[in-house]
Amino acid sequence: MKESNSWLTPTKASELLGCTSRAITNYINRGKLSATREDGKFYIDKSEFFRVFPQAHIKEQERNPQMQKQEMERMKLENTLIKEMSNMKDREIEFLKSQIESFNKKETQLIEAINSHTRLLEFKEVGMPKVIGNVSWWPFKKR
Repeated sequence: MKESNSWLTPTKASELLGCTSRAITNYINRGKLSATREDGKFYIDKSEFFRVFPQAHIKEQERNPQMQKQEMERMKLENTLIKEMSNMKDREIEFLKSQIESFNKKETQLIEAINSHTRLLEFKEVGMPKVIGNVSWWPFKKR
């Protein structure tokens, strides 16, 4: 006989599903549900049964209070972990926003510096007299 924790008989499967054991056997014979035959009896792997009939898993959980308690604890733990991850992501987002703001300030400062230097260069070009050939802009001769 198969280990009872991981295998279901058609009778037990029909109880979980709320139908007759004959209906389960028909699913097996039509190939809609996989099962192993041993000593003339069918044995259905629980994971296969719940894959084909996911609604039966919910019914089984409702019948088993210990399983409900474990599922509730698992969900609480998962919820706590998700909240922690969310808080970490929020802190990361705030850090990235502050970096963006800092870089924007630096960019503005650099642009202002470039504009200031450009104005200085333009002023020097306009304000400086031009030398044409050997002629100086200074009207008096040096001795």
